[in-house]
Amino acid sequence: MWLIFAPSGDKGEEQKDGFNTDLPTPKESGIISDKREAYVQDAMQSKQQEKMRSLQDFAFNLGEDNATEKEQVKITPQSPDYYEEPESGNRSSSRSGNAFQTSNNAYQDVNRQLGNFYEEPATKVDEQAQLALESRIQELEQRLINEQVRKSEEEEQLAMIEKSYAIAARYMAAVSSLPAVMCLRYRLRVK
Repeated sequence: MWLIFAPSGDKGEEQKDGFNTDLPTPKESGIISDKREAYVQDAMQSKQQEKMRSLQDFAFNLGEDNATEKEQVKITPQSPDYYEEPESGNRSSSRSGNAFQTSNNAYQDVNRQLGNFYEEPATKVDEQAQLALESRIQELEQRLINEQVRKSEEEEQLAMIEKSYAIAARYMAAVSSLPAVMCLRYRLRVK
């Protein structure tokens, strides 16, 4: 009897070929039940990947630093503990030296980035504008000097003419009559 009512293995395989009426549950098959959870999980994965990339870059940079350290000869001063206990001093100095070096490198990188941030590269347009302004300033200064020289020459000539008329008026007044002096004074007023 068992053979008649016993389930056969072929029926299970036949059911798989048709429509699947069973709905999958998120807990069993790894499907995320909520969109928010999916976004959070995706963000966490991207952060992890970014951390791994940065760690790989850092490890690569440390590898380059170690290669350059072997090429360079550095004399580092040892602490007084090193001379008293060479073994323990050596261990602590290598650890602190490495920490100091990485800290110093990070500090220099930050300073370099900040320095580049505030510096504006000079462009050819800026340089040309600066040269044009400088040439314009020189031209205006030259005009001002020429104008001042011209005015001073005119004033000197006018002063000389007035003195010569004054001298002439003195000598002519004594020699001639009053109308000659009036004529000179009239000439001085006209000019």
